[in-house]
Amino acid sequence: MILWKWLHTIFGKISSKTTIEETVEYGQHQEPSLPQQKDETTSGERHVEDANISNSSLLIAERLALLKSEYKQLCAKLYEAEKKSNQHNEGNLCELPELPQYTSDKICIRTFTPFTLIDFPNMALIKEARKEEEIYQIKLKEQEVTKHLGLASDYIGVGDCVKAHEELIIAARIIHAIDKPDIEHRYNNLSNALIRKENEYRILKRAKIAQDRKNKKKEKEEKKRLLFNIQHKNTRFKSGCKIAINDFIAHGIPYLYHFTSKANLKSIIDHGGLYARAYHSKVGISVEDEIPDPIIGSIFEVDIPNYICLSVCKEHYMARKQFDDGVDVCILKISLDVVKYYSTYFTDKDISEENIRIGRECHDTTNINFEAVKNDNLTVTDIDYSQKFATVLVDGFIPLSMIENIDNPIKLK
Repeated sequence: MILWKWLHTIFGKISSKTTIEETVEYGQHQEPSLPQQKDETTSGERHVEDANISNSSLLIAERLALLKSEYKQLCAKLYEAEKKSNQHNEGNLCELPELPQYTSDKICIRTFTPFTLIDFPNMALIKEARKEEEIYQIKLKEQEVTKHLGLASDYIGVGDCVKAHEELIIAARIIHAIDKPDIEHRYNNLSNALIRKENEYRILKRAKIAQDRKNKKKEKEEKKRLLFNIQHKNTRFKSGCKIAINDFIAHGIPYLYHFTSKANLKSIIDHGGLYARAYHSKVGISVEDEIPDPIIGSIFEVDIPNYICLSVCKEHYMARKQFDDGVDVCILKISLDVVKYYSTYFTDKDISEENIRIGRECHDTTNINFEAVKNDNLTVTDIDYSQKFATVLVDGFIPLSMIENIDNPIKLK
C-alpha cells in the first residue's frame, strides 16, 4: 500500500510541475487571434512565435502521455506481485488507487512562485540581542564580585584572615569575566590589606609564642626552685633525735602512719613523695578523693596546710570515717627518720582538740601517751580517747624513700 501511495504522489508532482500560465489543446493548435497588421514583416515574425509555442506544447503532451503509460505499467506489476504474496487472504488485497484525472485536450501551465520567509530575524537583530544578554550577565557578575569584596573587607576589619582569604579567592574567579578597573583596583587594595593583616598576626603570633615559651620556662624554673626548696626544707636535724626515735621503738611503734585514697598512690609515686596540702596546686598535683585534715588553720606558730599530718596510732578515726563514706582508704607506713627533721612537731593528742601541747624538740615526745595510742578498746567517752590520736607534723615534703610500703599499702577492712 505504501508503494501505491508513493507512485501516486510522484505522478501528481510530475503533473503539477509541467504547467505554465497559458492553456493549449492536446493534438490541435489554435492560432491566437491577433489584430490585423498591415506590416508583412511583423506578421511573419508572429507566425514563427506561434509555431514555437505549438511545438513546445506538443512535446509536453507527449512526455505526459509517456509518463502516464509507465505509471500504469508499474501499478500493474505491483498489483500482480502483491496478489501472489497474499493468495491465502484474498480479502486483504490492495486496490489500485485512482489515477489523477487529467483531460487530454488541455493542460494547465503556471509560473512557479518561490516561498518567502516573513519576519525572520536578521544578523543585526541577533547581534543586538546577544550584546544585551552579555551586558546583563556582566552586571550580575559585577554585583556578585561587589558582594564578596564587601564581605572580605568586613572579615579583614575583624581580623578573620581565613574567611577574608576565601572571599577574595571567590571574587578573583569572577573578576576576569568583567572589565571594570575600579573593581580590580578595590580587589588589589583588599589583597594588600589582607597581606598586611596576615603579617601583623604572624608577628604577634611569633611574639606570643616566644612569650609563652619564656613564661613556661620561668614557671618551670620557679616550680623546680619551689620543689627544691620544699624537698630541702628538712635539711636541718634536731639534736638528740636518736633518743626520740628509740622512745617510739621502745613503746612498740616502729612506724608513723599516713592515710590517703588509693587513687592518689600513682600521683605520690610520680611526684616522688608526699607534699603538704598547701603545695598541691603549686606543684601541679591533682588529688582525687582528697581526705580533709582534721582542722584547717594554725596551732600556735604551725600553719597546718603547710604540714603533712602523720598519726602515731595505726588506724586514725578519720580514716575509718572516710572508709565508711565509701572512700578506698590506704594506710602508708612512714619511716621514723622524719622525727629527725628540725621543723617536725609533736602533739600530745588529736590536733582538732583544744588545750593540746605541741613542740618540736626531741623531749616533746614524752608528752605522747603511748599506752593510749596502743589501746584499741578506747571509746569516745574515755578521757584518754583524744590522746590515742597524737600527731606528728612534718614540714612540706616526705620523700618516697621514707614511705616503706608504697607498693603494698595497708587497706582498711
